[in-house]
Amino acid sequence: MFLNFNLLDFFYPLYFNLCSFLESRFTLSRDGVTTILLIFGAGAVVGNSIAGFLTDRIGPNKTLIGLCISQMIIMPMITMLPLSLYPFALLVAIWSICAWSFMVPQQARLAALDQPKTSLLFALNAAAIYLGGSLGSLVGGKLLGSTGLESLGLGGSVLVAIALGTLWLVPRMASRKSLT
Repeated sequence: MFLNFNLLDFFYPLYFNLCSFLESRFTLSRDGVTTILLIFGAGAVVGNSIAGFLTDRIGPNKTLIGLCISQMIIMPMITMLPLSLYPFALLVAIWSICAWSFMVPQQARLAALDQPKTSLLFALNAAAIYLGGSLGSLVGGKLLGSTGLESLGLGGSVLVAIALGTLWLVPRMASRKSLT
């Protein structure tokens, strides 16, 4: 059950390089970059707020699948489309909302996998977040060095596809374990 990637882990290639991207694409100064990061932070608050609602309404797995799909679409759009600043800022807000909506459904999903071991699963999930952040940053650095800023969104999207795969894989691993 430890094989579990989080959606948040894989937005790091783009997130950790967002300031460089903003400076390069839009020639933003410190204040402009700060404004975009403020928009990103506001999106995080909104995302955390709606996560419980989505989880209650459609369930944790469907919520996480929808969030993964949205991230796979949004991240390449951020870096590959020639957007002007205001549509870009709106897309960053949507990206942040989707990226930060993962924790509630993720925890609900983990608790449903094995309730007696929920505390352990939450601890492993927290460790996986840090590991995934490190790996995502590594991938982002490699992409940045080899192909440039524009590839970061696509690279993050590919990593989110891996997270989507674990949403399919982990329950099947858990059901196999219960059969033995």
